Amino acid sequence: MIVKIICLVLCALLLFICYRAKFFAEKVLRISEPSEALVFRIKLVTLAVSAVLFICVMLFVK
Repeated sequence: MIVKIICLVLCALLLFICYRAKFFAEKVLRISEPSEALVFRIKLVTLAVSAVLFICVMLFVK
């Protein structure tokens, strides 16, 4: 149960990063002026990882 909670919190964090991708690129990655392509890639990767993690947790962690 603890593993499921940790994974779901990680999913929520990834979705927040997806929502605030430009802020993430500026503050965490320290890119002063992120391009639209970079922001799109950050959103795409975080959304895909979050979706896969969520599906795996729901299917395999009991």
